[in-house]
Amino acid sequence: PLSGALSDTYGRIPVLLFLHILGIVSYLMWAVSGASFFFFLISRLLNGAARANVAVLSAMVSDISSKEMRTRGMAVVGAAYSVAYLVGPTASATLLGPLLGLSGPGGIGALGPQLGLVAALLSALNLILLFCLSESVPQKPPVQSQTKDSASATGTNPSVLSKVRSSLLLNPSALFSFQSIASQTVRDCLRKLAFINFAHMLLFSGLECNLLYLAQSRFGYTSKDQGRIFLFVGISMAIIQGGFIRRFKGGREAATLVASILSQAVAYLVIGLAPSEIPFYIGMLFYSFTSAAFVPAFNGLTSMKVPADQQGQAMGKLRSLNALARAFGPSAVSVLFWIFGPGVSFAIAAGLTVAVAVSFRRMSCS
Repeated sequence: PLSGALSDTYGRIPVLLFLHILGIVSYLMWAVSGASFFFFLISRLLNGAARANVAVLSAMVSDISSKEMRTRGMAVVGAAYSVAYLVGPTASATLLGPLLGLSGPGGIGALGPQLGLVAALLSALNLILLFCLSESVPQKPPVQSQTKDSASATGTNPSVLSKVRSSLLLNPSALFSFQSIASQTVRDCLRKLAFINFAHMLLFSGLECNLLYLAQSRFGYTSKDQGRIFLFVGISMAIIQGGFIRRFKGGREAATLVASILSQAVAYLVIGLAPSEIPFYIGMLFYSFTSAAFVPAFNGLTSMKVPADQQGQAMGKLRSLNALARAFGPSAVSVLFWIFGPGVSFAIAAGLTVAVAVSFRRMSCS
């Protein structure tokens, strides 16, 4: 949310440039980390911070699109990630083993410097595209004068206001709060949507990680076979989002969200009970639909309820909630997986997913 709020104030392009350079630095640190786990950990932390660029890009889409076309715009961003999801893991699984003959345990780790340098080079090339983009946030009066005016009206020290706002943006518990929104009704609606987003992503990330464990334990899948799963998901998502972009009509965001959440419940059941690979991949189709449709529809619905000058902060909060859910979701579902087995654990997760869909459907602001 901090990067999003900064982009609302100073513009999308400067913040995107900073985050992109931060990502390049993280890849270079990975390349030179060698056997130092500390430097490798720092590089991953920096890379995680650089991922805030997705929220800023989503806010940029909100800036330049009408309400009718906003969800389609979000789907375009999602489609770009689907293509990356298609190419990246598949290429890694195919090339890293044979490359330099390093296919045994630890082989990929020995390629760390080369991988880091290649990633840094590709990211550096992307900087050219950023310089070709136009700023989407209109010029505003200086922030200092605005802060002084608001402070004089309330009798509050501007530095105190700044510290309070910064602490709220960096406090995880504040991710469910939207105090900067003037309307109480809109604040309540966004808070409910934030909880729905967190609950869904908690269960989604659990499925995303544990389906690989299931494929390994039930079908004996190797790393190359898992790359085939990513290839299948990437192609499915690209096809689904291609149709989504062409046919989606504004005003159907809520219905799309319900369908995508229920599709995840079906995926949990079918994958968890699949006795062979064919039903397993049928379940993966439902998973692909959820992965392709939920985020564009949710971002589109949320952005239409947020004032134009706070899009970055709102999108940043949603991305932070996604990251928070991904920190706990895989572990939570993994505990169920190893205690009860894939069938029972995935059935429990499917029931919880249905509960999320019902909760969203009953929301008055959905």
